[in-house]
Amino acid sequence: MDKDIKFISFKGNTTDAPPNTATAIETALKYNLDGIMLDVNYTKDEMIVCNGEFEENIIPGDNLNSSYTIDQIKKINLGDIYGSKFNGEKILTLEEALELIGDKTKVYLHLICGSRHFPNIEERVLDFLESRDMVEQAVLISLDHMALKWLKRVNSSLTTMAMNYARLANPIDFVMDINADGMVSFHFLLTQFIIDAAHRELLDAFAFPIKSYEDCEALIGMNVDGIISPDCKLLKEFKEKEF
Repeated sequence: MDKDIKFISFKGNTTDAPPNTATAIETALKYNLDGIMLDVNYTKDEMIVCNGEFEENIIPGDNLNSSYTIDQIKKINLGDIYGSKFNGEKILTLEEALELIGDKTKVYLHLICGSRHFPNIEERVLDFLESRDMVEQAVLISLDHMALKWLKRVNSSLTTMAMNYARLANPIDFVMDINADGMVSFHFLLTQFIIDAAHRELLDAFAFPIKSYEDCEALIGMNVDGIISPDCKLLKEFKEKEF
């Protein structure tokens, strides 16, 4: 492919494995894509973990990882939820996930819920990345846009992207105001006008979660900068195409 489009697995290869897990990450790496996007939050005893905060049926009760210690979360057997094929599969800590990934690909960390449920989550993740010299390998994504603005003030070399679930009146001005490097938007919110406006300001526009061939093809035709999908086979197919 001549266009410099990033093809990123959403929570790993979740068409064949539970999201954010070792199997999902390991199978995604086999496709040689441009990155893996993982959900990140922390436990009651402040251990950073990779798990969607409201991932259906994983965490009992109120679904808040912050209500449980790492020992309690590690006792959850994902095989009981996703089938016996995944017996022994556990929720990963961020450290475990990054050990699996190593330097093989870019890591896009989605800070689930931001500081509303997880006070100072952005600071803790940044400290973690800095302590392991992984700032350049990571991209931080969040709905907590003020947290992204703070991150850029603290470490200007960090790449940040604003998560967008809404049809904003002036999305480009908003992204520029928080000094982010781009946006990650629901694909149906991205228009040609928004993508072109982003490019004029040297901002990236990524779309997620792409699940169909038709949506992927249409977004590439609109010159989107990144495609995020749970389907690694789909991503690989387009990555190898010529446009």
